[in-house]
Amino acid sequence: MHEFVQSEMDREAAAIANDRERARKAEDRSAGVDDRLKSLREQVSTLQEGVSQAARDIERERRGREAATRAKDKLLEDNAQLRAEVTKAEERAASLEDRLTETRRDLDAAREKEERLRSRIKTLDSNSGGGGGGGGGGGGAARSSSKKSRRSDRRSMEESKVSSSSDGGGGDDDDNFSTPGRDGGSDEDGGGRGGGGGGGGKRRRLNELEKRVQVLTAQNAALRTIVPPPHVPASATEKKKEQTTLIKGQGRRLGSAASPDDSAVVPVVGGTVATAGGSAYNGGGGHREAAVSRAMEAEKKLRRRVGALEKRLEERGVELQAAEGQTAKAKDLLVRANREKEAALRKLKDAGQGHDGGGRTGSSSSSSLSPEVADGLRSRLFQLEEENASLKRTAEMELPREVESLKHQVRTLRAQLEETDNQLEEAERRAKVVVARALSSDSNSGGGILRAEEGLYHDLQAAKDEVVALKAIGRDLEGQVLQRDSVNVELRFDLEARTAETERLRRRARELQAALKTGGGTAGAKDGSRPAGGRFKRERDLEGVVDALKRVTDKLRGENDRLRRMAGEGGGKAEAERSAREAKKKAAALREEVDKLTARAKDADSAVQKLAQKQELVNQLRRTLKVRDATIKTFQERAEDLAETKTLLSAELEAANQRLVASDRDSRSSGRSRPPAAAAAAHTARELEDAKREAATLRQQVQHQSEVVDRLRGDMNRDREETAAAAAGPGSEAVEAARAPAESAQDEADELRDRLAETERELQRMERRCASAMSTASRGGEGAADSFDRGSKDLLRVSGTGGLGSRGDGEGRLTQDRLKKENDRLREENDRLSEELGAFDHEFFEEIEDLKYKYSEAVRKLRQFEQERIGG
Repeated sequence: MHEFVQSEMDREAAAIANDRERARKAEDRSAGVDDRLKSLREQVSTLQEGVSQAARDIERERRGREAATRAKDKLLEDNAQLRAEVTKAEERAASLEDRLTETRRDLDAAREKEERLRSRIKTLDSNSGGGGGGGGGGGGAARSSSKKSRRSDRRSMEESKVSSSSDGGGGDDDDNFSTPGRDGGSDEDGGGRGGGGGGGGKRRRLNELEKRVQVLTAQNAALRTIVPPPHVPASATEKKKEQTTLIKGQGRRLGSAASPDDSAVVPVVGGTVATAGGSAYNGGGGHREAAVSRAMEAEKKLRRRVGALEKRLEERGVELQAAEGQTAKAKDLLVRANREKEAALRKLKDAGQGHDGGGRTGSSSSSSLSPEVADGLRSRLFQLEEENASLKRTAEMELPREVESLKHQVRTLRAQLEETDNQLEEAERRAKVVVARALSSDSNSGGGILRAEEGLYHDLQAAKDEVVALKAIGRDLEGQVLQRDSVNVELRFDLEARTAETERLRRRARELQAALKTGGGTAGAKDGSRPAGGRFKRERDLEGVVDALKRVTDKLRGENDRLRRMAGEGGGKAEAERSAREAKKKAAALREEVDKLTARAKDADSAVQKLAQKQELVNQLRRTLKVRDATIKTFQERAEDLAETKTLLSAELEAANQRLVASDRDSRSSGRSRPPAAAAAAHTARELEDAKREAATLRQQVQHQSEVVDRLRGDMNRDREETAAAAAGPGSEAVEAARAPAESAQDEADELRDRLAETERELQRMERRCASAMSTASRGGEGAADSFDRGSKDLLRVSGTGGLGSRGDGEGRLTQDRLKKENDRLREENDRLSEELGAFDHEFFEEIEDLKYKYSEAVRKLRQFEQERIGG
């Protein structure tokens, strides 16, 4: 008996050891699965860090690209200004070529005069020698020859005066050479004194003529050094030699209708040309080249950054593939566990069939499994099912959710990368379009076109920014939807898992009950094939089961007795009634709580609706403020452009006035010297042509300003329509407040247009008077000076009262001040609304969610109580 008990104990110990070994293996497998999950979580966290770093890199790259775009825009503006300066320099070169042609004609005339003067010098030398040898007998012949020479000298001096006055640069020389006539007169008075006196006057005149020849030679040499040869283009001359630039006053255009006597051009070594009437101008563009190089370097850095982001995206893709591979491995483990489960189920089924057959026939009982093996298989099957459920949850829920999250992050990164590439391509295309339009546009209207294009570009960029923001919001919402879908799928899977676990536990309970029921039958039908000690073990198990059933039966019997006693006594009934009343009170309290929670939920819903309405109102006000800010900024820029244009026109009118005064002075001096009628007419014609060109230029500028005013009026009308349309909705107070500066700006634009029209009429009157002066000059006479006087007075009156003076600047500044004040007021109102919205913070929404949760719990409790009451 002792040996039998010892063998049974050893068997139990071996079974316990096997169970522990199986439990240890299961723990090892679960630990391995936990390690894999931990490694996957670490990889996911690494990927998330990489994604956040990539997002930061993309943000830095975007900022760098914005800086590069701004640098490109600045470079394009500098390029446009440089091209305008080059155009003006070419015009100046053309005018210099015209002056070169005139100078060459003057040089030819000077050479002819020089030859004539040299011949006259030789003649005078020969005459002076003949007079000294002949004595007093030849005095009459000397006097006659000296008279002829003086007449020829007077004619030559008058011709030199005419040529110098037409040249425009020899006024001082004419003053210096106006003395030979007087000298000749003194010689003529003293001609009868003999050959010695005549010889001294001729020597002085000879010295003066030599000085005149030296001055002309120096002027010719200076002109040859300044003006390029005829066969060399102006652009090549600008590249090879020094540039010649004439600057007078602020806003003076280079090389446009400059008079010959504006300033004397002096060449300076080093590529810089200084003028007597202006300041030195350096022809180099080093700072623009440096800016271009910096922009190119920034673009290269951005491209390298894009390459790094693409490489990082590829690395994230490789990590995603690795995660998918691990997911596939987990699924393989799940399939393997399912196969083991099916095999165990088949074995268990075969064991059950064999066990049933053994109960019926004695021959098949020898081939069936023992109850211990069947119990072990069932427990093993139960453990495998538990492990299978855990692995299934890991493979079907956690890993796919992480994979979907990583895929969403990768899609977000790719979308951001594509947006960055699109922005870079758009910036390059924009730069090419602006450069092409700047090259093809006219020099006068190029600035306006560029400004209009810049305004359109800013509007388009703002719209694109809004689209990008909406796309970002869409991506965030997509991520939230994906997260909620994963949570819903997880909850659904948990529900299915709980259902399967419940079925599994019920099946396990049925198996245990079946084992308990069939235990007695099999104990009585045992045969010789049963192992030793099996009967005692089975009996011991049955005794344990019987004891347990007895305890349960006793417990149930005691409960029934207690219930009978409570039902038999009156206090039990009172207690039941008291319990019912308490239950009714609880139900009433719960109903009241439900009503309160319902009311609070309705209040919360109404508060949410009001909050949404206020949020919509604030968004609309923000959009209105944004449009107003853009309009105010546009008006400010246009006001600044108009102020600059007014300054330029004032400078142009002042310069034209100075030239007319100078031409008036020259015409008066030429009128006193009484030049021939043909020379005066030619001089008057040239001056009138200059005035006509100046008037045409001013007319073009006035026309351009008229177009600007028309465009401003169209913008004002559109803004007024938009304001009227927005006045019907919420935020009308802000719209009404923003309407006043717009109307004042429109009034100012109308006033500016009226002034420009008045200026154009004055210019037309001046042109008609110039035409009449030209016709008078063609007939000859002294009426040209009076015409020039009237033209100069008109120009003075136009420049003084043309509407482009300090009054317009003062009103423009007042308008800018009003617009700034209105903008500050709107910003203060926006801050106030933002503070009101600050009350609806995160805690407010959490409180609303808490109320909703309490309401749902109260409803659930009420329904449960009603069901219990109906069931009771």
